[in-house]
Amino acid sequence: MKMYIPFGDWSDDGHGKYRTVLVDAPSMEHLLAAQDRIRDQYGKSFFDQFADKYNEPCFGEAVWDALIATEYPIDRMIELEDANDWTGCKNIKEVLEIDNNPWMSIEFVIDAFIWLLNAHGAQITRLDAKDDIPMICNWTCHGFETVGYGCFY
Repeated sequence: MKMYIPFGDWSDDGHGKYRTVLVDAPSMEHLLAAQDRIRDQYGKSFFDQFADKYNEPCFGEAVWDALIATEYPIDRMIELEDANDWTGCKNIKEVLEIDNNPWMSIEFVIDAFIWLLNAHGAQITRLDAKDDIPMICNWTCHGFETVGYGCFY
């Protein structure tokens, strides 16, 4: 099923800034189930720590722990993260030794979110944008968490 995942304030109840990413996955329920598995492992408030506060594009400790546990590739982080220079770092632990609360770009937030959902069974493939594709959000799939609000200011 093709759908858009929103990042930021898609519901326009704050600053109204957001980005969408077109993905393909077996179903919205696959994404929701992956989020449930993440919450079961890292806590109910996991997604509240995912660059979700206004003007605070950073992650909480649980998000970093999840990225470390799923072995998020440092080369990918260095490529996507344009707010910081992590050249020379060999892993996320080294990044956090330099700055334990770094600000993240929306590109990295998007990639990290999809990475973690896939690590927990979502089976997401990113696609090029197209028209007439539904967006997965709490309105179209009750209970689905969206992240990245803090990256837009």
